[in-house]
Amino acid sequence: MLYKLGLVLILSLCFLHVKAGCNVSIYAPGSLLESPHYPDMYDVGNCYYFIKVPPGKSLALFWLYFDVGEAKIDDQCPGDSMTVYDGNMFSPFRQWTFCGSDNVLNITSSSNMMTLWLKSNTSHQFDGFQVQYDSFDTPCSIQTLGSNFGTFHSPNFPHMFPVPSCIIYRVQVAQDKVIQLTWNQFDIGLNTPSSSCMNYVQLYDQSIRPENEILKACSKHKLPHQFTSSGNIVYVKFMASVLSPFSKGFEVSYIS
Repeated sequence: MLYKLGLVLILSLCFLHVKAGCNVSIYAPGSLLESPHYPDMYDVGNCYYFIKVPPGKSLALFWLYFDVGEAKIDDQCPGDSMTVYDGNMFSPFRQWTFCGSDNVLNITSSSNMMTLWLKSNTSHQFDGFQVQYDSFDTPCSIQTLGSNFGTFHSPNFPHMFPVPSCIIYRVQVAQDKVIQLTWNQFDIGLNTPSSSCMNYVQLYDQSIRPENEILKACSKHKLPHQFTSSGNIVYVKFMASVLSPFSKGFEVSYIS
């Protein structure tokens, strides 16, 4: 008991410390979450903790203490359990269910959201859990295209792209040439204003600087306009933070 109290005290100095009990939404970049009444026993009932950080971020979950009763029998939890959803609980990308006090996994999300669901339906009570999460920038990969013409597309095109995704496509042709981009298909999510896009494409002329941004697009079924560069380099950045199950992604052709 003294160990758990000391751990709470130390970590609460470094992170937002959520002791709000049940059914809370948290938008902080990092936090320490606890079951109701921790380090004492939690109540019978269900609790959810919904975590959301800005688009372009991912979440890492680290368990500091975990005890919700009996361990799995034949891969099933006989009593209380904790389910972690990668995303929201209604359409998660992945999910894990834990019980007992061992074999709980630290988890990295595939999007900017996670949901924790504590289910308690037994007459016995247990100490519960203490978990820390942190957020981090989704790393971008870079693809370079150097031929005089070609095509490039979102991952898995023409099928659903993975999340999180961050890819920068760099097209460079001969010094005395310019580049013409034509969008063949563009379907990366719902129709939303560019200011609130969670899946989007940005086009830059010559360098990735705010003043060189030509467009930011995310509207479904609306092809961006054809573009001709001012020099021999263009960048296309694709960022995906939420699942879009029926979206095929995008495909672009270019010629110098």
